Amino acid sequence: AVQLGFEKMILKVAFPFLKKIGLLWLTGHLIPAQEHFASSIISHKIIAETDRLPPAVVPMEKRTVLMFSPPGEHHELPLLFVQFLLRKNGIPTYYFGPGIKTSLLREFCSEKKVHEVYFHLITNLTRIDLYSYLNELSEQLPQQRIYFSGIRPGVEKRLPERVTYLDNNESIMKFIGQ
Repeated sequence: AVQLGFEKMILKVAFPFLKKIGLLWLTGHLIPAQEHFASSIISHKIIAETDRLPPAVVPMEKRTVLMFSPPGEHHELPLLFVQFLLRKNGIPTYYFGPGIKTSLLREFCSEKKVHEVYFHLITNLTRIDLYSYLNELSEQLPQQRIYFSGIRPGVEKRLPERVTYLDNNESIMKFIGQ
C-alpha cells in the first residue's frame, strides 16, 4: 500500500479483489461471511484514511454532498471511497450510508443546505425500478442535483432533469473535482 499509495491500492488491488470475491460467492465457492470479512477490513481502512483528512475547505454554502445508498443496497465500499475522495478535495459531505429512505433525505435536505446527493448501486437486489426511483428522488429533492453510479447496464432511458449517471471512473473523478 505504501508503494502504490492509498487511492491506487483501493482502485487496483482492493476493488478487483472484491470483484473476484463476489464472483466466488455467486458461484458458491465461498460463504457470505468471507465476503463480509474482507469488506469489513477494507471499509475500516477507508474510514481511517478519511478520518485523517483535514476539515473541508470549500464553504458549505458553495457545495455540500449528501451520500447514501437506497433501501436494499448494502454495499458501502464505493460510497465510502467516493466520500474519501470528496473530502480529500476539501468538499463537505454528509454521509448517511446504506439503506436510506427518500423521506429521510427529503427531511434532512429541507433542514440543511445540501447542493448535491450521490448514491451508488452495485446490485439489483434492491428490486427498485431505477427510473421510478430517480423520478421520486427528483420530486422529493427539488433543489438538489442528483448523481449516481454503479453497475447498472442499460441506463439508456432519458434521465429526469438534474439527474446525472456517472458511468465510469472518469465521470466520477469529474464529479469529485479531480
